[in-house]
Amino acid sequence: MSSYDLKNKAFLEFLEENVTGHSEKEMEETFDAMLDECHKPYTVGGCTYDPSDILRNVDPTAYRCGFNDYTAEYVEVGNVFYEESEIDKAWDFFEEECESK
Repeated sequence: MSSYDLKNKAFLEFLEENVTGHSEKEMEETFDAMLDECHKPYTVGGCTYDPSDILRNVDPTAYRCGFNDYTAEYVEVGNVFYEESEIDKAWDFFEEECESK
């Protein structure tokens, strides 16, 4: 695992230009999709609700904790989430580029 520097402005620019990140909204959408795939919708009074909607509205703390667990393999830079392994690769490449100049 690399020891990357998220305070290095040149690296942050390199990261933004070369690695695909995800917004918090995109991450929440994939988290919701995962919840909805893993659990059946709930029907009450003739209305059907997705598990993600139930959790988000009934217990927002549990939803947020689950989301934080879901994003544990990601690093948030600004408002963008990057997979930690992708940041590691980008840092290694960035260092090599800097050394070759």
